[in-house]
Amino acid sequence: MERFLRPIEVKLHEGHVVVPTGMTLVYLHDEGNRRLAYVEHWTASGEYDATDFDLYNLSTARRFTVCLTQEGEAETQTWYGDFGKYTKEAHKGPDGFICRERQS
Repeated sequence: MERFLRPIEVKLHEGHVVVPTGMTLVYLHDEGNRRLAYVEHWTASGEYDATDFDLYNLSTARRFTVCLTQEGEAETQTWYGDFGKYTKEAHKGPDGFICRERQS
């Protein structure tokens, strides 16, 4: 089965990767000063609720190293995958995130 992954810029909150509700986190890595998440179920910017988020625990994800060579320059990147289901839900209010454990 083919998967279409879309990179989006994300932030961490208390050791969790913050992804808009409705998207599924597949991979994560840092590129320069940006943290990119590769997600499934992405929709055009603005078509999702920008106040509700799913939080994926970074400490339980599989960590792996990717070595790339471009024009003779070697670069090593740390990637994360196999996050499983999100563990918390968050609502972004005027004073920051209000978090709770995942509701089944």
